[in-house]
Amino acid sequence: MGQRGGGVPEFQPFIRYHTFGDFSINFSVSIRAKEFTNQYLIKHEFIKRLHKRYNEEGIVIPFPIRTVYLSKKKKKGENQ
Repeated sequence: MGQRGGGVPEFQPFIRYHTFGDFSINFSVSIRAKEFTNQYLIKHEFIKRLHKRYNEEGIVIPFPIRTVYLSKKKKKGENQ
C-alpha cells in the first residue's frame, strides 16, 4: 500500500487471523496512512485489491443462507 498516495512506504502491512466464523475465517489487517484523512483512500484501495486478488484466485465469499418458516395462527373454527 506504500505505492498509493497517502500510504507509508516503509510500513509493512500485517495480518492477524483471530476467529473462525460460521462462514468465514476472520482477520484484521494493519495498514498505515501518512495523514488521518488518507486512511479512507488507503482502506478503499486495499479492499479493491483484495477483492481483485480473491477473484483471480477463485476465492468466493460465501453468504450465509437462512430459511425462515412462518406459521399462521389458526382462527377459531378453521381446520387447516
